[in-house]
Amino acid sequence: MEFLLSLAEEEQVILVGHSFGGLCISVAMELFPTKIAAAVFVSAWLPSPDLNYLDLLQEYKSRSEFNSIMLDENTNNHQNGSRAFDPQFLASNTYQLSPSEDLTLALSLLRPFPIFGDEDLQENTQLTRDNYGIVAKVYIVCEQDKLFKHDFQLFMIERNPPNDVKVIAGADHMSMFSKPQELFSYLQEITDTYY
Repeated sequence: MEFLLSLAEEEQVILVGHSFGGLCISVAMELFPTKIAAAVFVSAWLPSPDLNYLDLLQEYKSRSEFNSIMLDENTNNHQNGSRAFDPQFLASNTYQLSPSEDLTLALSLLRPFPIFGDEDLQENTQLTRDNYGIVAKVYIVCEQDKLFKHDFQLFMIERNPPNDVKVIAGADHMSMFSKPQELFSYLQEITDTYY
């Protein structure tokens, strides 16, 4: 947010959000709509004024079998409110089509992350048509994503139609590793179109 705040009035950027980063760029769109030429959601949460975080979470839970196994119980620290993904879960369901070197690097960098309450996220992700709604949106579907399954991605797209939809066949959740050339090509195309 500090970066967007520091931009000159006439400057614009293209934001890219992956996974839960879709919530982050959505908040940025709400706060700085005139500074964002387009927002790209790469297999990411895609909320809208009519589809808030809690609605998305409920839909995700109804479609996912990962509700109770995606967090490593050995690294949970309930006192500071943080958790970490289970390494086996990441290998089998997030990086399953990515090169093993990328999984190894990810596991070496794995750190606990803060857990926010549903109320905190609901309160901090309120979106409006007047701000969030004026920014061009592109959604990139990763067809082999096991974390955000294809039908969940399509649900979000149908409920909050973006300006454009791209599809990467054979991409797992980490398309930047499983299909980097395809992702880069789409990002270049999006830049040429919206910037």
